Amino acid sequence: MKRTVLVTTITALLLTTSSVASASGEEQRTPPDATKAIPDSWAYSDVTQSYIDARGADRIEADRARGRLLERIESIPGVTDAGYLISGVDDTTGGLKILWHGSETARKEEVRAAARDADLPVAFVDYPFSWKEVDEQARKIAAMRATLSSIGFELSGVSTVAFDRPSLVAEGSLSATKGPTDDALATKGIVEAAQELVKEAGSLPVDVRISPRFAPIDARPSRTTDVSAFSAGGFMRSFLLDPSASSVCSSGFTLRINDVDRPTTARHCRPAVAGGSWRAYNADSSSYGDRDIRGNVTGTATLASTGIGWTFDGGPGSSDIVPVRGMQKVGVGDLVCTDGGNSGVHCDGKIVDVRYLMTSDEEGDFYTMRAEQVNKNVLGVSGDSGGPVIVPWADGFGAVGILQAAGGVADCGTTNHPAVDCGWAVLFSDIYSVSADLGGTLVTG
Repeated sequence: MKRTVLVTTITALLLTTSSVASASGEEQRTPPDATKAIPDSWAYSDVTQSYIDARGADRIEADRARGRLLERIESIPGVTDAGYLISGVDDTTGGLKILWHGSETARKEEVRAAARDADLPVAFVDYPFSWKEVDEQARKIAAMRATLSSIGFELSGVSTVAFDRPSLVAEGSLSATKGPTDDALATKGIVEAAQELVKEAGSLPVDVRISPRFAPIDARPSRTTDVSAFSAGGFMRSFLLDPSASSVCSSGFTLRINDVDRPTTARHCRPAVAGGSWRAYNADSSSYGDRDIRGNVTGTATLASTGIGWTFDGGPGSSDIVPVRGMQKVGVGDLVCTDGGNSGVHCDGKIVDVRYLMTSDEEGDFYTMRAEQVNKNVLGVSGDSGGPVIVPWADGFGAVGILQAAGGVADCGTTNHPAVDCGWAVLFSDIYSVSADLGGTLVTG
């Protein structure tokens, strides 16, 4: 598997490809003449039902209500310019805690009004810098990755805003070509040199953190035999005679764009040859097509085929599908599940970062969210790139995001494709941002 310049810290994994629901504000339902038969009835897989039972219906509905409030807050015109940065779960009250810069009061009152309408408490936490200041400095640090690489520090990304610190964190790993990585003095010297370099990016405090190497979760060599119209979480492959040049990736949620229902994936999921296409992993005649529309700011793309508002559920060999019912906003502290085509559903992924700048020479720099499995069990594997991030609702799945990358080390469990790297943390693109970036509306079942 090729090494990537997409990186995160030990607290997250990279999985590779603005917050508005759609141009109309409504999700689009799959038309009745979709080419694939829709089941008359459905049930959650054992792994998803176990998560629902452990989480509890009341807490799942509370998560959804908090997501609706967060969606409303982030859609207030000018709220970021007024001082809003991020939101998270307030474990004390069950409401939201909001990181805020400055003393602007009008937008704060709009936030409070939205919270009153939702019957949820909000608490404001002061932050010393504006989002504009943070974003500008993070992007300057990202632009320094070649210089940092020259001293032996391979930049993964930049963790920007957090409730527990006022500093940015430049995360990366030591270059294997710059000497032994187990030499404490050498490591200290590289970190200190990197620290001095990133200080040149601006006046905001910046820390440097060593992290393991991360990789996008496309891979080199039911979910595996899906046919049009395609469900999210399908497993795709683009094979060549030389297995080392072959690739696997996953399909994501379907968006309606110009009256056409297009499956999505991670933008870094390129077919193995230029002009080639993705096909169902075990069904050569079933083509997902090549990447079609490519996003500018989310690392995602559509596929030149037709999708539906359903997603696979269960393990890597599952043939069960569940309807997608809408989108859900998440903040720091929320729990999500991943649903990549290579490894299936994994739950208890806790959101730890909602504005992580993922850096890539090939795909550009773009913001992602980061989740960590609470028990350090597997949350994403190579080949899951492009697959869905979900939350179970009472009547189907809520769409959260598109998988981008994974890192860390976890037991892989059962997978469709054996040559995988497996991790307990993931990076993913927020579905609200994806739909706006690609110019579509979520198709529901």
